[in-house]
Amino acid sequence: MIWIYYISVSPIIHLSIYQSVHLPISLSIYQFPTQSHLLIMSPYRYIWFCIESFDNAFAMPKRKATNEARDQVARGLSVRGASERAVNQLWNLWHAEDEQIARGSFQRIVDKELQPWKEATINVAFPTYEGGQVVLPIVDLKPTLQRMAHESPAFTKALARALLGTGVLTPIFYCDECQAGNILSVEKLRKANIWYMSWLQCWHHLKSPSMWIVICVVQSACLQGSSAIVGGSSAIMKSILEHLVSGEHEAGWLLTPEVHFKQNQKAWFLGDNDAIRSVFSLKGSAGLRPCVLCSNVVKATSSSFLNDSTWKDVGASGGFKVSTDQEIFGHCDKLKSFRTKAEREIYEKASGIVFDEASLMFSEAERTKLPPSRVMNDTMHCYMTNGCASWELAIFLQSVFDHTHVTLEILQGAVASDQWMGLKASGKTQNYVKNLLNAKMFSDDNFKGEAHQTAALVPLVRYYMETLIEPASRVPPACVESFRCLCNIVSFIREISHGLYPLDEASMQHFAALQQKHQTLFAAAYGEQHKPKHHHRMHIPTQWLAAGVPVNCEPLQSKHRLYKSGVADRQVGQVRDHESFSASVLCRLLQTSLDIVKKHGLPFWELLPPIKEASLDDKIFLATTSLQTSQRISLSYMVTISCCCFPHLQISSGVSALGADI
Repeated sequence: MIWIYYISVSPIIHLSIYQSVHLPISLSIYQFPTQSHLLIMSPYRYIWFCIESFDNAFAMPKRKATNEARDQVARGLSVRGASERAVNQLWNLWHAEDEQIARGSFQRIVDKELQPWKEATINVAFPTYEGGQVVLPIVDLKPTLQRMAHESPAFTKALARALLGTGVLTPIFYCDECQAGNILSVEKLRKANIWYMSWLQCWHHLKSPSMWIVICVVQSACLQGSSAIVGGSSAIMKSILEHLVSGEHEAGWLLTPEVHFKQNQKAWFLGDNDAIRSVFSLKGSAGLRPCVLCSNVVKATSSSFLNDSTWKDVGASGGFKVSTDQEIFGHCDKLKSFRTKAEREIYEKASGIVFDEASLMFSEAERTKLPPSRVMNDTMHCYMTNGCASWELAIFLQSVFDHTHVTLEILQGAVASDQWMGLKASGKTQNYVKNLLNAKMFSDDNFKGEAHQTAALVPLVRYYMETLIEPASRVPPACVESFRCLCNIVSFIREISHGLYPLDEASMQHFAALQQKHQTLFAAAYGEQHKPKHHHRMHIPTQWLAAGVPVNCEPLQSKHRLYKSGVADRQVGQVRDHESFSASVLCRLLQTSLDIVKKHGLPFWELLPPIKEASLDDKIFLATTSLQTSQRISLSYMVTISCCCFPHLQISSGVSALGADI
């Protein structure tokens, strides 16, 4: 808590500015003869003087910035975490008066830096339910990628390698809600939906947030209430497909003189359940059918499956009938034919689809570019964040506490005494590990930690289960077996996500079998406590196999930090002007993303300078003479992969995110 003290000042103030000024006591408005400013003073009012603003108001005008100064300021703007105003103030603090840059001149430098991004966007008008319209910018793909390729060799190489296979890229989109500022605020004006785009052929670069391009930023206020955009998120997705997945990009164009960019006319969509529901106009858990991809799955509270074996609830481990895109589109077309609202609402609940003619599913031109069969459920949200793993962590530990003398405090003490910790680069210290078992991290049926905390706690609990809890034979065996199977799934997802080999049918069949086994074991241990995510996860093996790449939302959650860490807060003056806010934030996110790529590259396959020859022992161990090293990835962790498949692989001897992950 901070106490702020104010003082009451006398109404008599003597100021001498350029010449003597005589101010009568009774006068409440003092006008300085040589300035246009008015200083309003009232007796015994609380006055807060900003000394810096006062000094600036009467300081000598600053000179025009030189080209060299402009270039230096432009480099300063790329410093992550530094606001534009802070860069301006630091510049003036470190330079003589004749080299200082006035606020107006500085703003013109900022505008000049962002102008190329403003020119690389398309302004699209969206009608609102109030009868007005909101004009929002969407990235124009060609000039955006050309600029990134021009300024970042690493980005160019990544796309060039992705195009080496078939010569055509398959786009994948991601949408998520992101909250900046005060999360307890009633209005939440800095809460926004952010759309990202990348390409499946980029494969392991998809694990890097820098490979995902921000394509649109929309405040949540534009998607809710009476002034919301007609069609909501789905209408924005439809417009994105119209402009970014078009015949122009299918025909191709030159990214650089050496690289020809071509893109498929069919895209994929990655997202959590809320994003999938809003983009594809689904009722979700509110509908009789919580999964639109299956024609015979109903929610657990429905009694339909009791009378007919063809119907399955969300806790079933198999027997699902997957709907085709044409069947789902047929439901959408039928919703258009109903004449009464009551008939339509009944069919909406039965089909699981919400009727909205402005949405993607009811646009015959755009829905074929992103059909429901191209939806990819996210393992992070299905398992780690308010998902199957976080739920079972809580209920399994509660079962342990109920059947043994073990408590959360005892378990936490055991973890602390055993001095568990992660790699130094991962930041998983003893305090980090101890905090995983803090009582505040648990509710009755959920572990409330973030995804990385859930991923860290699952194997830790498994260790104590198999070494201490299971041998005591007090916890029901069904609970033990269900949690063991869950641990195997989490381990398999991690292995597949960070592997350096392509997905194959055998591995995905194994993944599906693990999930089916866990579905059965979970029901045996805890009864009918299944939730829709227990079913949604069952589609992931098929979706990964169809895409050919295991993709999840983890790098996108990291990308959100650019928006949360200052970009949104520094545009707080425009939060009530939705059009200006979206345009300002989008340009700054694009520039910040480019600055990061230019500085750090895309280091999954690339070593960053200084690069040197690897030691002779390492070359002999990995059986290659072309081995190189830098200080980015730990060799001791890279050797866990099948290096024999990559005879020209470059290995580094430092530590990076990849080293920590593997």
